[in-house]
Amino acid sequence: YFTVLSTLTFLPLWWFIKRESSNFGFSLLIYYTFSTLFFFQTFNVVRACLAISYLLVCCFYIRNNKYKRAIFFALIAVMFHYSALMIIFIIIITSCIKRLNFFIVLASISITFIIGLSFGTFVQDLAVGLSAADAFTSADSEALDNYQNYLDKFEDSTWNLVGALATMLPFSVITILTFNKEHAQNIYYRLLFIGVIINNAFVAAMFTYRI
Repeated sequence: YFTVLSTLTFLPLWWFIKRESSNFGFSLLIYYTFSTLFFFQTFNVVRACLAISYLLVCCFYIRNNKYKRAIFFALIAVMFHYSALMIIFIIIITSCIKRLNFFIVLASISITFIIGLSFGTFVQDLAVGLSAADAFTSADSEALDNYQNYLDKFEDSTWNLVGALATMLPFSVITILTFNKEHAQNIYYRLLFIGVIINNAFVAAMFTYRI
C-alpha cells in the first residue's frame, strides 16, 4: 500500500524537479522541510502529499501555457484531496500578480513575521471567530466541520518561541535572499512568497498547516 502511494507521489515530483530545477538537492530540501509536520507519509496526510505533487505538475504546464494539461492535473489533485481547490485559487491569484518588487517582498515578509511573533493571540481569536461563522455552523458539510476543528482547537497545540522561529525564519530569509527580477516573474517563487506570508501570519495557529 505504501509502495503504491509513494510511487504515485514521488514519480510526478521527480519528473517535475528534473525539468524545472537546476539544484535537485535544494528543491527536495524545500519539499522535505517547509513544514516538518506535513511531509511524512502518514495516514493523516498521505492524500495531501499526493495532491501537492500533481499541483506542481499543474504549475509546470501553466508556466508552459499548456492549460488543458494543467486543468487535467489540477483535477487529479482535487480528486486526491479537496483542499487542493484552495491552492488552485492561490495559483490563480499568483498568476494575476502584475508586479512583484523587492520592497513588496521585504515589507510583506517582515510585517507578517512581526504579526506571527507578536500578535499570536489575535490570530487565534480570529481563527476561533471564523470557526463560529455562519458558513461553518449552518452548512451541512463534512469538509467544513473538519476545518472548523482545525481552527478552534489550540490547547497544547501552539509553538513556543524556538518552534515559531524555526518554522518562520529559514524560508523568510531564503525568500528575501533569492529575490531577483527573473524570480519575480516565476510562478514557483511567487507561490513560495505567498506560502511564507501565510505561514508567518498564522504561525500561532499551529493547525493552519493542515489547511
